[in-house]
Amino acid sequence: MSLSEIHGKFKKMEKRDKVDLKIVKSLEKYKESLIKVEKKFLNSKNLTEKFEFYYLLKSQIRAIDSLVFRIRNPIPHDNPKVVDDVLKIWPSLQHADLIINKSKYGEPSFEIATQIQSDFIKYNLYPSPEEILNEMNKKSLKKNFNLFVSNIGEEVYEC
Repeated sequence: MSLSEIHGKFKKMEKRDKVDLKIVKSLEKYKESLIKVEKKFLNSKNLTEKFEFYYLLKSQIRAIDSLVFRIRNPIPHDNPKVVDDVLKIWPSLQHADLIINKSKYGEPSFEIATQIQSDFIKYNLYPSPEEILNEMNKKSLKKNFNLFVSNIGEEVYEC
C-alpha cells in the first residue's frame, strides 16, 4: 500500500466527513513496507554514515503507529477531526516517504523527521505518555533497556 493511496482514502473520508476504520489496515500495510526497508537498510554497509536516513525511517514508522493509535482510540469529538489533522501533516509524511523510497541518504533527514514530530505534537497525533505506558509490555521494555545498558557499557569500554 503506497502513501499516495492512503492519502486518497483520507481525502475520501474528508469528503464523507467520517473516519473509515478500514484505513487502519492500509496504514499497517504501509508500515510493513517501511519495516522491509528497515531490514534491508540494517543489512547494508556504512550504517553510521546513514544514521540520518535511519532516524527518518524510524520517525516515519513511529508516525504511522501513532496514526493507527489515534484512529483506534479517538478522543471525544475526534471523528472526523483526526482526518483533518492527518491531512495537515501529510506534506511532511510525503516528503519523508519520497526520501525513504528513493533511499536518498544525503537528504536533510533530521530536519524532516523533526518536522514530522513537531506536526504530530501540534495536532495531538502522538499518544499521551500515559497511553504509551498503558500499551507497553513491561517485560519487553525491561529486556530492551537492559540490552541497551549493556551495549552502552561496551561502547564506553572500547573508547
